[in-house]
Amino acid sequence: MEINWWDGTVLGFLFIWFMPFGQKLSYVMALEQAMNATENANGSEEITLSLVKSESNCLTKRNCSNEQFHNVIYVKNNMDEPKEIQIKIRALDKDQQELKVIDSKIMEVGANELQMVKTEETNQQSSIWNQYSFQTDDRMYYFQHHFAIGK
Repeated sequence: MEINWWDGTVLGFLFIWFMPFGQKLSYVMALEQAMNATENANGSEEITLSLVKSESNCLTKRNCSNEQFHNVIYVKNNMDEPKEIQIKIRALDKDQQELKVIDSKIMEVGANELQMVKTEETNQQSSIWNQYSFQTDDRMYYFQHHFAIGK
């Protein structure tokens, strides 16, 4: 099969423009979902967590059998002053079986601020729309958490 210059140009355009656009759109949708979930949470909670995404990046690989799932969790400080927060998360699959237990980094979360939970697995060097909280071998459906609040 021969690819002419026009097909190559179109393919190049798609990869240069649409792939980053799709990543940004996915980030915006995850952020909006986190905002909606934390706004609808019980108002008496000091801290609210929301799992907004657990997905693999299988579109870019041929064999997806060993693909890790990227999990994105957001935390919201519902208090009127900034707090240092650290969260222990127990990730669960659809049968509520444990996938992983992981600690977040200590995060400074401003008053009424929403932030993505960051762990040792979060790649801070990556663009913000490619970041995730942590990875699991299977899709995460549920979680349990404990948090420590300082300052």
